[in-house]
Amino acid sequence: MKQRFVYLAAALTLYYFVVMLCIHFFADPEQLLFRYASDSQGYLQVADWLWGGSDGHFISLRTYFYPLLLGLVYFSVGSLGIWFMQMLMWLASGLILYANFAKLLPGKTNWHRAFILLYCACLTPIYLSTMVLTETLSMFLISLATLIICQYWRTQNLHRSIPALALITALLMVTKPNFQFVHIGLVGFFLLVVWRLRLGGQVLLHTLIVSLVPILIQFGLNYRESGVLAFSRIGSYVLRVSLYTQLQAQLQDREFEEVLAEVKAAHPTFATMIATFVHHPWTTATLLNKNLSNNVRLVLHLKENPDPWEHFWRRRLNDFFYWLHLAFLLPVLFCFYLSLRLKRESDWRFILLTIIFAGGFLPTSVSFWAADRWAAPFIVLWPLLYILAFLRTREHFFERTKIHQ
Repeated sequence: MKQRFVYLAAALTLYYFVVMLCIHFFADPEQLLFRYASDSQGYLQVADWLWGGSDGHFISLRTYFYPLLLGLVYFSVGSLGIWFMQMLMWLASGLILYANFAKLLPGKTNWHRAFILLYCACLTPIYLSTMVLTETLSMFLISLATLIICQYWRTQNLHRSIPALALITALLMVTKPNFQFVHIGLVGFFLLVVWRLRLGGQVLLHTLIVSLVPILIQFGLNYRESGVLAFSRIGSYVLRVSLYTQLQAQLQDREFEEVLAEVKAAHPTFATMIATFVHHPWTTATLLNKNLSNNVRLVLHLKENPDPWEHFWRRRLNDFFYWLHLAFLLPVLFCFYLSLRLKRESDWRFILLTIIFAGGFLPTSVSFWAADRWAAPFIVLWPLLYILAFLRTREHFFERTKIHQ
């Protein structure tokens, strides 16, 4: 088994460098690494502030964990160190995915290889690993969460597994604030587990500590710089310049850019935006569904980037992912319902994976400009979820058919 992982790591590394050569990475690494300056600059500025700089106003938009790692690596070995760190995260995520499938499907080596090929075929995470963006770190943290769920979630290990998962989701939240739904959902689920299995006050205390400390640090940093006791403004900002503006443009039958300038000037509050969404639920739901679909299928991205290679490969692959997500929607919901009985350990695993996927993936629908960037990190999770749904559905109906016969 160890030898197999060594061969796989070598193959993944070779594949990664082949892809990098294909996109001319070594021609100008600095330009590729920092090409998305509109987002990357905020992370770099927070990193500079955390490590002794003077300007920290971006801390209200860019949470601290990723900039903390950026500063540690950048000021130690330079910008190529950031790329190397994220390349290792991509590599580790692939190895963890393989290990998880080896655990879930023992002996089915061809299936393990097929899912690793699927991971490699998704080129977006490789592109993102060369940019100063949080997606690679998010994918690695999601991989660690799936590793705990698939490999170590046992009744006798819960006193370690629960605090470890709580810490990972807290770090996800201070990496990308949209994971707050994942963190809140999982912590609530953990409290249910502790109460139902009577795990004791020590597990509860450890879980609450690791759940709150990373988040309280972000509150403290934000308060220190701005004097406002808040976690982050990025959620309300994205909501304002994306979904809310989309809704206003559709209701007024006007161009998005015209309405965007007015929305920025008016600066509606979060409560105002939520009230507007509540007053127009059907239109809001339609826009959310449209954004999610277009992001996964790269509709807007491919319109603005007429690269024939992207149209040939990424469009077809993402279309396949889109139809795969639709095909497994009902099986996942059905298996989630079955898992609510919590009769066996696999039920707990399925619920945990579903909470992470739904809580992290669905909020990406509030924006239409990120393409598959926000959804790409979940390539290490949804294949696990779908194979578990397939196995559980087959097992359920096979057993029922056997009983009827």
